[in-house]
Amino acid sequence: MRVAIIDNTTNKVENIIVTDSVLTLTNKTCIASDIAAIGDDYDGVEFIKSIVAPVDDIIAEAKFALFQTDKVAIRCVKAGVSFPLEWQNYVSDLRDVVNGINDILPTQPDYPAGT
Repeated sequence: MRVAIIDNTTNKVENIIVTDSVLTLTNKTCIASDIAAIGDDYDGVEFIKSIVAPVDDIIAEAKFALFQTDKVAIRCVKAGVSFPLEWQNYVSDLRDVVNGINDILPTQPDYPAGT
């Protein structure tokens, strides 16, 4: 599961991790979330998107998104579905963010049909 680590003094997401276990951290709130991003605010109920994320946070989000694209590619292989061109472009755009060529996260395409 993907877990947002929230600093209890600032109510900001300070890290995103992937874990199989429930976390308990001192002075931190740990919430399972597929939508939280580093730098987002947490109001106790929902995540509020940060208007501008620091570059390091954007790179971290791009790296996590790249990890997720591998899962999609594997699901395509298992289902006998070609990895769609829009996903190939998405992977390329994420790599550009990780490599410092771009600083805007691309929008994730819809999951491929049949996977």
